[in-house]
Amino acid sequence: MDAIQNLIIGVIGSLIATLIVAAWNAGFNSLPKVKRRPLEGIVDDEGGDHRARNRERFKLAVLNMSFFFYTFFLLYEAISLPPILRVMMSGNEMLLSDARFIGGWLPEISITRDMAQVGLLIVVAALYPLLLGLVAFIVRSVEPLIDRFLAMTIILRRRIQVVVFALFAGAIAISSTWLFYPITLKEAAIDFSGVMLIALLFMASGKR
Repeated sequence: MDAIQNLIIGVIGSLIATLIVAAWNAGFNSLPKVKRRPLEGIVDDEGGDHRARNRERFKLAVLNMSFFFYTFFLLYEAISLPPILRVMMSGNEMLLSDARFIGGWLPEISITRDMAQVGLLIVVAALYPLLLGLVAFIVRSVEPLIDRFLAMTIILRRRIQVVVFALFAGAIAISSTWLFYPITLKEAAIDFSGVMLIALLFMASGKR
């Protein structure tokens, strides 16, 4: 029941974050910008059937909403799962400030078997825009190189951003495990790699 509750609140938090980021992004995109070479994958505003343009805009909106939802939920799980699983296994209450090394800078949010994810959601919401901006900066930096080999479409850009974001989320999951468990960083990385390998094998077997 606790795992289901954690999943539901994570989904709700992801939806809220998606709506906020999408609304902010829409407002930001309405500001004047320096004209850039348009990306492929969306119909030009000049000419063409207006219904086709509306369909392309709808597809783009769905793509962006899916991107924000998935990345926020990914970050939430990377940060919250290690401490929540430890509390669920031990049955003892723990504070977010109990984390080694950085605990002194974290709020004394209670991590319990019931509503721990609500407190952690605040931390994730604060970190998400920073990580999203870092990922966007990295992808923009490598776009000219990628464009030499592949046409940089909107869809391709989002896919690359998801991959880069997932790499950061993996590193954060390893760090979160190390912060809340009495193990070394190397052991945390090995444990995380083992879990990911099992998940990949399970997914591969399901496709057969």
